[in-house]
Amino acid sequence: MDKNSVIGIFLIFGVLVLFTIINRPSEEEILEAKRKRDSIALVEKSRKDYYNYRKRKALTRKSAIYRIQLIQRLF
Repeated sequence: MDKNSVIGIFLIFGVLVLFTIINRPSEEEILEAKRKRDSIALVEKSRKDYYNYRKRKALTRKSAIYRIQLIQRLF
């Protein structure tokens, strides 16, 4: 490797390091991204809880109908 190749490699490496440092997210951007993730997680949890509630309610309704049918068979 000659002198120009070594200088070129160091310049490329320097540009990559500088690019990484400049494009790093700020504290505000990090906090905003965290807030969005937390908000999405809360919505997903609410959706899952509502789905489980509706599922339990449907199962309760089915078991109540089943009990009524059993009672009707007895009489």
